[in-house]
Amino acid sequence: MGQKANTLTLTLLKKDLNLISENSKTFLYGFKFLVLFEKLLNKKGVILINKNLNLENNKCNLSLGLFFGTFRMLKYSRRNFFIKKKSGLFAIKKSKKELKLFSKFFKTNFLNLKIENYNHFLTKGLIVFFFNKLKIFSSSLFPRRQNFFLDFIKLSCLFITSKINSSVYLSVIGLTFKVLQKKKHTQFLFFLKFLFKTIISKKNSSILGVKLLINGKLKGKARASSTYIQQGSVPTQSISKNIEFSKIHVYTRFGAFGFQFWVHKKN
Repeated sequence: MGQKANTLTLTLLKKDLNLISENSKTFLYGFKFLVLFEKLLNKKGVILINKNLNLENNKCNLSLGLFFGTFRMLKYSRRNFFIKKKSGLFAIKKSKKELKLFSKFFKTNFLNLKIENYNHFLTKGLIVFFFNKLKIFSSSLFPRRQNFFLDFIKLSCLFITSKINSSVYLSVIGLTFKVLQKKKHTQFLFFLKFLFKTIISKKNSSILGVKLLINGKLKGKARASSTYIQQGSVPTQSISKNIEFSKIHVYTRFGAFGFQFWVHKKN
């Protein structure tokens, strides 16, 4: 009998690269630009959901999917920024540093920029549903971070409707875990079980199963251990199923923790 194929490798081969260029140096500059641009947006309170950069001859096509945090939205409303709801475009003034950063990597005569605002995919009913379910954890797991708690609820609404992928949602879970004390690790695990059960049991949900594996010194133990949480069905030995996989490392004052995330979505 032959060796079984790795379903994760076969799934990753289906994904296309964001950068399309024959020049390897241009490809490297483009990748570096996207990483720096994502860090710049995170400092401004904006989460980059998806990005696509194509370089062809003397043309540059940049497509961005952005999620504006609660703090950033409040700041926009105070400054009376113009918001066009139908097309999802924000008229935001560009600073000179951002323009210099872009012109440093690319020297093109034509730039096509497309920005999609993911805040417009939110519905009031889903936000109220998650808020009523998760408000009991707001004071214990989100102390002095009420804006981040609201962002977590909004991203959960986008995750349950398959508007964002598993890697973005896992990064938000990692940010929630990063600042917790070791005595709250048990409550955090209970919170994740309750959250995943709520996501799967919700009517018209596109998520059929969720599995999360955490490696590290949980609860302040001297040795690292593995803890996994699973809700629903997550078949990892079938290619026909729509399985998303993502992983991150979360660095805290108690050590480094590894998060592995499997999500079973409807085809």
